Amino acid sequence: MFAVIWTFWIGVLLTIGSIGAILGLVVGYIVKVKRIQYPRDN
Repeated sequence: MFAVIWTFWIGVLLTIGSIGAILGLVVGYIVKVKRIQYPRDN
């Protein structure tokens, strides 16, 4: 019984971490690449 609950919560944590990593990669790409391509006019 404990193993089922344990693996469920590990899966939830890994899913949240994976989504955070993907979002971090997307934001990092936008900041690093797209800002150089389209600089702001000050």
